[in-house]
This record gives sequence, structure tokens and C-alpha cells, in this order.
Amino acid sequence: MKWALAFFLMVCVDFVWAKYTDHITQKDALRASFYATMIVIFNGLVTIGYTDDHWLLVPTVLGAFVGTYFAVNHTLQEYIARTWRRFVSPPCEPLRRARRRSF
Repeated sequence: MKWALAFFLMVCVDFVWAKYTDHITQKDALRASFYATMIVIFNGLVTIGYTDDHWLLVPTVLGAFVGTYFAVNHTLQEYIARTWRRFVSPPCEPLRRARRRSF
């Protein structure tokens, strides 16, 4: 049970840390501050866990990998959705109007 908890908490830490970094680069102070407090809370719980049992470093390392992977993948999917929405949606609307006029 401790291993699963350490893994899950570290996934949360790294996911939140990646979001924190994203909001820092966007200069969004309020959200970045919220994510900073979450980092401290989750990281404190993880640290308390593996100071008692050093073998809990194994699931925390794996959790760090998984958390960062999901955070970057989630951010990448949002970016692709925003980018393609700009390029795909506007050209379709004039085509629809042109088709209606031709009939």
C-alpha cells in the first residue's frame, strides 16, 4: 500500500510541477502560486514516506517519470488542439458560404 501511495503522490508532484512551470512561463501568477503550494504539500508527503523506508524511492522515481510524461503529453495535446482549431476552422467557414451561394 505504501508503494502505491508513494507512486501516486509522485505522479501528482510531477504533474503539478510541470503545470507550475507552464504557468510560470505564461506569467500567470495566481495559478502558478496555487501549483507551488500543491508542490510543497505533495512533496512533503512523499519525503515523509521515503525517509522511513528507503525502498520507497523506487516507486517515487517511477512516479516522477509517469507524472512528467502525462503532464507534457496533456500540455502537448492542448497546444495541438488550439493550434489546429485556428488553422482548420476559419478556412472551412468561407467554403460553406461559397457552396450556399452557388446553388
